[in-house]
Amino acid sequence: MRGALAWQRDGLGHATAVDQATGAYRAEEDTLGAFLDERCATGGEVPAPDLRTAYEEWTAERGERPISGAALGKRLAKQGILAERRAKGHRVYVGIHLDRVTGDGR
Repeated sequence: MRGALAWQRDGLGHATAVDQATGAYRAEEDTLGAFLDERCATGGEVPAPDLRTAYEEWTAERGERPISGAALGKRLAKQGILAERRAKGHRVYVGIHLDRVTGDGR
């Protein structure tokens, strides 16, 4: 009975490992969102290698570690930005294009 009363009074609390994992996940999601906001615009398409390079340069400028190419593709897909194969197997992301100047003025 004391346990039930403590639960009602104090709640379940937090597990440190879960809080850390949740924080890491949110940071990764926020990083990708910030990249999309700063360097991309909707519409058009961009070759997958160009988007990946721009993303890696952007994270390097901030001293952050980029997510893997596979993770990048999955996260973009969650946002409705899908990769398609073009002639000769070239992949492009549809519904997005690089729009902002990179940190080195290109």
